[in-house]
Amino acid sequence: MGALLGATFPVSIVMAQEAWPRGPGVASGLVMGLPWVAGGIGASITGLVADRSNLTLALQILAVTAALSAISVIFFGVLQRNRGSISRFFDERGKIRV
Repeated sequence: MGALLGATFPVSIVMAQEAWPRGPGVASGLVMGLPWVAGGIGASITGLVADRSNLTLALQILAVTAALSAISVIFFGVLQRNRGSISRFFDERGKIRV
């Protein structure tokens, strides 16, 4: 299971570097570091919900968040395919174009 999860890191890093070509190091760091923060917060919140109500509700909430994550990944892929690189939405300083 761990090897399967780790196998997605290179793809995620490349996608982040394409999305933020001016700062590939920052993009790589964010892609590799933010999931640890989110996982720690998510585990704490899941444990709190399970303690206050029941484990079934906590796991149902996790299922909903996984479904929302899958939808956002699909949306990101469609956005990149239809409009090219997402970096077109940023100027040369990395700020969002209006």
